[in-house]
Amino acid sequence: MVEEHKVKKSFVSPDQPQSQEKKEVLSPEVTLMLIYGKVCQAVESLQELVKVFRSVSPQAPTPPVVPVSPVPPSVPMPAIPLPPKPEVKPVPPSQVRLVELKDALSNYEDKVKIEIDTDSMFFIVRPNGFLGNEVFREINNVIRSEPVKGMYVSQSKTSHWKVPKTKPA
Repeated sequence: MVEEHKVKKSFVSPDQPQSQEKKEVLSPEVTLMLIYGKVCQAVESLQELVKVFRSVSPQAPTPPVVPVSPVPPSVPMPAIPLPPKPEVKPVPPSQVRLVELKDALSNYEDKVKIEIDTDSMFFIVRPNGFLGNEVFREINNVIRSEPVKGMYVSQSKTSHWKVPKTKPA
């Protein structure tokens, strides 16, 4: 026998989908303006009802009808503030170069590692182990090609590629 897992449901009926949006909190001035507008609508509805009842029973004297303005002139309409624009910070050129280097070496992520030294003007690319002729040639061609423009430094066991952090002119 398979036991079904019951999900606790809310009081919202299937006809009313649950809202996943957060409701915006209005300022007190805006709230008062909305309430004032609703009160004005209610006054107009009541005035219409009074007219209907007066037409049925014409004996009672009619008081003068005072027009209601939708917005009181003494209360200025508040401006709804817009959310602040996110600051766009310029990306340093070395970060752009690092992204270019990582993209160029994306096929060889398991074969090489990129060392980032803050004091140096170069990124250092070191092999994780012996690459073999074919893989070494492919990586060397990628690093020496146009977007990267790096160079190979032969130092026996500490051999590596140097890639400038800024684009060469």
